[in-house]
Amino acid sequence: MNNLPFTYRIFTTRYKKYGLLFIFAILIVNLSPAQVQKNGSLTGYVYLIIDNLPVAGSEDYAPPLTSLYDQWEILTGTLLEGNFATAATQADALDYELIEFTDGQSKYYILEKKLTGNNFWGTYIFNPEACRKVVVQCPHPSYDYNTGKEGIYVFQQSDAFFYFVSGTHRCNSGSYSPCSGTTTVCTGSSESYRISDPAHNTNSIFQATSEALKAYDSTLVFIQLHGFTKHTTDPYVIMSNGTRDTPSPDYIAILKNELAAVDPVLDFKIGHIDLDWNRLLAFTNVQGRFLNESSNPCTTDAVNSSGTFIHIEQEKTRLRADSTKWEKMAQAVTNTFTCQPLHTGHHFSKNEIRVYPNPTTGKVTVDMQQSYETITLKLFSPTGELVMQKQFIQEEHPEIILTGTPGIYFLEIIGGDGKSSWVKIVRK
Repeated sequence: MNNLPFTYRIFTTRYKKYGLLFIFAILIVNLSPAQVQKNGSLTGYVYLIIDNLPVAGSEDYAPPLTSLYDQWEILTGTLLEGNFATAATQADALDYELIEFTDGQSKYYILEKKLTGNNFWGTYIFNPEACRKVVVQCPHPSYDYNTGKEGIYVFQQSDAFFYFVSGTHRCNSGSYSPCSGTTTVCTGSSESYRISDPAHNTNSIFQATSEALKAYDSTLVFIQLHGFTKHTTDPYVIMSNGTRDTPSPDYIAILKNELAAVDPVLDFKIGHIDLDWNRLLAFTNVQGRFLNESSNPCTTDAVNSSGTFIHIEQEKTRLRADSTKWEKMAQAVTNTFTCQPLHTGHHFSKNEIRVYPNPTTGKVTVDMQQSYETITLKLFSPTGELVMQKQFIQEEHPEIILTGTPGIYFLEIIGGDGKSSWVKIVRK
């Protein structure tokens, strides 16, 4: 057995409180110091991660340095481009590992903290053959009962694109986030959010991954699952896009109707419809601010809704208690969003395009290896705002001018055949 090039482990976990029994085998094959393969139940695997997250007050969480934040965004782009060997090496440099995880006929890629690592930044799962342009985020899996487990269930059942779960309890750190907003969840008294709360700290890998995904595809819809203790005057569900603005299309209105169809007992409050409702509307949520193009996601509420952020507060007994309740959200998400396979492998390879000079003082040229009838360039600002979109006809060397302030920009390049890619550009 010691001569075999792999380790075989059996995990048997009984979740009595969920009425579920998970028995799954994980086959681990060491491909290199930075890459492994595992097989088994993805939900069961994620449940174990969530059950072992560092608790409140244990001071495990430390935010990434700026250089590591940037490296993570590059890693995310490499992963999305399907360059898994390079992504594994990049993850290794960040004390993470890239896991190729096979569950039945489906294959996923997991960015997970190394077992002996100290970067408790969360776990991120990419579905390269996703059916729906949906990102499921779970920033408070330890505090908001079952939301992380509900999230991975919804992710798989709806065949979504990406899944996030934070790396610690939201109150793990005693240090405060510089971002605006207050809470009573950690001490019972009103105070600033903790840096270990990824929904309220822009200097987090949770935020870096959100930024990278938006730069990759600005039409992705981010669904963030939360839980709350229902007061007598509260509905079962509170939903918000992070603003009072009504977007088009309004996915929240559709999702509300789908939830009501699977559970007619549910009642709702929606931030941009019930304008007199002010509780749990996520206006200080930094992912929501960013996706809604706030001028400063850390400190400034967004005014207009992009329609790509859905914040859901859920009462426990009807929606979060166990998998029979999670099925309601899974069905509603599946019915709200049309299946549009992303075919994430359909991207320009590194040798098909060249963007130069980078860094730049202004002008950037894109060299295409082959001719296209049309090329579309989309430029996103350092805060994720779409600042320029231009289509070129039969142009092999399209050029754009970056006129904004110095910083990191993202350029999305879309060919007429649907091939796409994005490049991080540094404007000096």
